[in-house]
Amino acid sequence: MEARFELSNQQILEYLGVIDEHLHMPCKLFDIAPFAGRKIDDIAAAMMRHVGLGDYEPVIEYDRLENNTGGYIELNNNPDRKVYITLSDDLSISKESKYATLAHEICHKLLYVHGCYFQNLGDYNEMLTDLATIYAGFGKLTLNGCLEVSRSKQNVFNIGTGRTDVQTTTTTRYTGYLDIVQYAVAYRFVCYVNRISDKEAESGLDSEALPVIRANQRVAAVNGRLTDIPEALRQYRLRTYKEDAAMMQEVVLMEAALGQIKKDITLHQQEQIKELGVVDAKNGEITQPYRVLWKTLFPEITPYQSENEPGPLSHRLMSLLGDSRIQDTTLHIACPVCGYAKENALKEHKKSLIRCPKCSHVFYWDSSMHKPSKLKLRLAAFFMNIACRILR
Repeated sequence: MEARFELSNQQILEYLGVIDEHLHMPCKLFDIAPFAGRKIDDIAAAMMRHVGLGDYEPVIEYDRLENNTGGYIELNNNPDRKVYITLSDDLSISKESKYATLAHEICHKLLYVHGCYFQNLGDYNEMLTDLATIYAGFGKLTLNGCLEVSRSKQNVFNIGTGRTDVQTTTTTRYTGYLDIVQYAVAYRFVCYVNRISDKEAESGLDSEALPVIRANQRVAAVNGRLTDIPEALRQYRLRTYKEDAAMMQEVVLMEAALGQIKKDITLHQQEQIKELGVVDAKNGEITQPYRVLWKTLFPEITPYQSENEPGPLSHRLMSLLGDSRIQDTTLHIACPVCGYAKENALKEHKKSLIRCPKCSHVFYWDSSMHKPSKLKLRLAAFFMNIACRILR
């Protein structure tokens, strides 16, 4: 019998993420060795204590179950806090497989208690539960019990040779919904996140599970891609927020340039008032009529500007982009999520990841010295696009 479902490494991590979101607990590997020879009820109680369900009492029963069913659990909120688990009475099932089944059923209860149970999503719940056994520390039980290999030998007479040969028949049976390789991948992820050493992780694994952990190509590929989690997160943020940071830098520069243009316009009009020497009375009378005639009848000649070129706003913006005062505005930061802002938060022009002191979001901020030529081209294209739309 083969595993019922096949999950990719990405899906395994996604499922572990769902489990962690609800349980949010560190993994400590469960050691069953001290309970060798103990009753199954005692082992179940120890396993429940291991995952924080010590207030519950396991009640283990045996019954004849359907083919390929190792056990089941009653999920309820009964006030006596007893957890009823039924295991198969099939004597051909190994104790390792029974322990794996017990881990699965206990994790059903664990997820149920923590609200990680999705009604009408039976297969999804089962796969979550399988992976929860790894997450909660029962990985060795699952790995040792999920794959049951039995070999039988019989003498077979070979007509061609006239000899009796020994023929070996191998039967493989899986316990659970996934296969040993998928469990091994999940086990590798969980051990890595919880900084469990290879020595500790491999101790107690049987002859079927150990080679998978050590030599399986899919598990080895996972090992090759694992890296320091903070560094992986840093690289992810740099990749993900790079374009946002570049665009935000341009927005900040343009806002600063536009702000400077507004100030220049105000200053220009204030200077013109002084130059004209005109004060408009409230009743609309002009107090300096001769000076008005002088300035209006003989205006200064304005420079020629082609209709096909960007207007004066784009020229002014482009001329300001290289100004050090405008460039320095990128030293002020603003969180793109909550809007928190701080002036002169940075001391130098550089690219950096910054944790917002208000919402704790880490964002990528680009305050490096901008090359005006690149933004000038984008601005020119922007204004030309606007002009084309108007002309239509």
